[in-house]
Amino acid sequence: MASIVELTGKFLATTKKGDSIKVWKLEDQFHLPKIRRSHKFRITMLSFSPDDKYIVSGSEDGEIIIWDPMKGELLNTLKGHSRGITVITFNKNSTLLASGSEDNTIKIWDVKVENY
Repeated sequence: MASIVELTGKFLATTKKGDSIKVWKLEDQFHLPKIRRSHKFRITMLSFSPDDKYIVSGSEDGEIIIWDPMKGELLNTLKGHSRGITVITFNKNSTLLASGSEDNTIKIWDVKVENY
């Protein structure tokens, strides 16, 4: 099974078996709390927000989870796709999230920090 790696200037995130996520803070090479399995199916995508406040994971069943990378806490679960997530990206202000899926749809999600 292939690894998934996501890198920003501040963090590195990996998922090797597709079930849990490891995040490292690059400036001091500190391993942050491991994000335990919350998806029911294998993780297919990882993406950090441009402000590094969030990491988002998408899975084979179309579920998307927004995490706090510093604490490893689940902040929100987004459901709307019926098949695996193939792409996830934020706008430059980290207020909108776009996701694409094997169900041939693209969804735009309003990311409201105050709701978490």
